[in-house]
Amino acid sequence: VGMHIGKVMRLKNYLTGQELTEPSSSVLDSCKLIGGIHSGGEDWWLVSRIGKEIPIEYTCAPIRRGDNTAGAVLVLRDVTEKQAMDAEMMKAQNLEALGTLAGAVAHEFNNVLTSTLGYLSMAKNMVEHDSGMWGRLKKAVDAALRAREISDQLLRFSHGGEPSKSRGVLMDILKDAA
Repeated sequence: VGMHIGKVMRLKNYLTGQELTEPSSSVLDSCKLIGGIHSGGEDWWLVSRIGKEIPIEYTCAPIRRGDNTAGAVLVLRDVTEKQAMDAEMMKAQNLEALGTLAGAVAHEFNNVLTSTLGYLSMAKNMVEHDSGMWGRLKKAVDAALRAREISDQLLRFSHGGEPSKSRGVLMDILKDAA
């Protein structure tokens, strides 16, 4: 109480990285500028004696003696948890946006797959079952059906569901992919 602010703490602007060399005059100037109570945003770190930087918000109010400002009352709030919660909220919003995008892509992809599967089925019906073309068309249908499964997983993700997992024989999967 009654000590020079520079002897009690160190402040650092995290946007510029510069330490506030004369915090008392800056705090008093900000209080005088407003003419009363002033709040600072989350652009400051309180630097501890061991160098740990703690994000803070501050509020200051001038102490007046007549028309003169004799000092200031400064209240600091640690906003570490608030920043962590804001970051988590941002992640959740990004994940929600990604889910919406995945749903839209899956929907459009399913529209293309539906027509592709229809044309492939018609083409398969137009060729002899024992011809090489029928076998190639069957592989194309199988590939489109696998693509539909992927699209279904995207839709489940977009609605907040877990993607389905299934076991398979690696050789069969590789053979189908080739």
